[in-house]
Amino acid sequence: MSSNVNKQIDVTEDIVMLRTTGSPFNDGNIICINQSDGLVFVDAGRIAETAKEFRKDMETRFKKKAKLMVLTHLHVDHLDGIAAFKDIPIIASQKAVELYLENEKNHHYSKQGREWFVENQNLEEKTGKFTLSKEWHTDWAVNYVKAKVYPPTLGVKEELAIGNGDERFLFRPIGGHTECSSYLINENKGILIAGDNFNCEHADNSLCMLNSAIKFIDVLKKFEELDFNTIVPGHGKVVDKGYLTKTRQYLEEMSANMKKLKAKNTPVEEAINDPSLPSFFEEKLPQQMDSVLKFWYIEVN
Repeated sequence: MSSNVNKQIDVTEDIVMLRTTGSPFNDGNIICINQSDGLVFVDAGRIAETAKEFRKDMETRFKKKAKLMVLTHLHVDHLDGIAAFKDIPIIASQKAVELYLENEKNHHYSKQGREWFVENQNLEEKTGKFTLSKEWHTDWAVNYVKAKVYPPTLGVKEELAIGNGDERFLFRPIGGHTECSSYLINENKGILIAGDNFNCEHADNSLCMLNSAIKFIDVLKKFEELDFNTIVPGHGKVVDKGYLTKTRQYLEEMSANMKKLKAKNTPVEEAINDPSLPSFFEEKLPQQMDSVLKFWYIEVN
């Protein structure tokens, strides 16, 4: 049984974020944008039932129907709830469309393909290479196999305007977290919806941003050039632009210092504990931080 807790958070009077906590599987945030002609949903989370309930709540609250689903990227924790939106257009980057079709061709999205992946993980676990949690078997694997996904109906190469006037959001592919990643920006209202190109509260959420920290620096710099005050992350709480800058500064300092240590041929176990490394920018340190630092050491040039 899942111990997930779903909480609806008002970003503004017209933007609501559904955040799932209590899950060890880092369910992605789902966002609802209320526009004059209908509701826009951004990302679908991991579980269709959760997404369906959120959609129903938002349609009741705003007394409008959903008109559009926008995917920031194709990872399962943002895609697998997409059945809740199968009746409306699904927007993604053109690269996401291409990757979806490739994955579909290779049977990655079929029930049989998903069952094969779970069985392969179970077999790998029996070899002693890793240990899968009880929740992985009873929650993640069950919902992963059950999920039925649907392809994007429109691929965007450069930019797509969603809505008009002050309520208009611009959807833009950017890469970074994945080659198909995108974001949405409304500079009139000062809102950036970043997908997994920005996450926070890393001790309680996915480490995907930290594990790929080097390539995030350039994306965060591009975000800083935009005119916004509030950033809605792919995982974690809603924060302000200053939080993003603090994150970027930490990643830059960590990268620079790791390069110096690597240039001196400092052994990796010594490097990750070197006093020159900056203190983590959040209050809680992720449990897997040593693994992250080792990865950075390997990746920096």
